[in-house]
Amino acid sequence: MKTLNRRDFPGAQYPERIIQFGEGNFLRAFVDWQIDLLNEHTDLNSGVVVFVRLKLHSHRH
Repeated sequence: MKTLNRRDFPGAQYPERIIQFGEGNFLRAFVDWQIDLLNEHTDLNSGVVVFVRLKLHSHRH
């Protein structure tokens, strides 16, 4: 299977102006879609940066 990257999608690249905390299905499917629509129909011109919290394992005795 081919790995996808930015070169596979030659569309507009927007400056990263929106921070998205989390990467759940709702955020990616609905909120990011709404931002995409705003980019198409208004002068928002903003990209999204996804902030994902790393789960660190702590060793407690």
